[in-house]
Amino acid sequence: MSLLNPTKEQLEQILSMPDDGPLAFINMLKFSPNGGAESFRQYAEKFMELMAPKGVKSLFQGDAVMTLVGEQQWDEVAIVHYPCISTWRDMVQSEEYQQISDLRADAVLDARLVIVRQSGEESAQ
Repeated sequence: MSLLNPTKEQLEQILSMPDDGPLAFINMLKFSPNGGAESFRQYAEKFMELMAPKGVKSLFQGDAVMTLVGEQQWDEVAIVHYPCISTWRDMVQSEEYQQISDLRADAVLDARLVIVRQSGEESAQ
């Protein structure tokens, strides 16, 4: 089953998350055939132009070598740092992001997105 966007329930949950510190978004991506990877590169470039001034950083991006646990095969994994959840919420509601979001939709055939909050003593710093 292909997934590209959060469900209504997931969207409600993320919109109600407390704005209490940095998060990492782990993106697992399967590209559309015939140009999906290139379209995603264009999206990623425009995304960082838009979001870097707001403190968003690409922590890691690379080709997925293999899936060790599970069946799904991915083309790429990207880990993106957001200073807080409101940065993400503001982004998805902005006109500027809406102008580039079609590039992502055209590029990605399937995706999973996991939001991670750092735990332990380091997260308090």
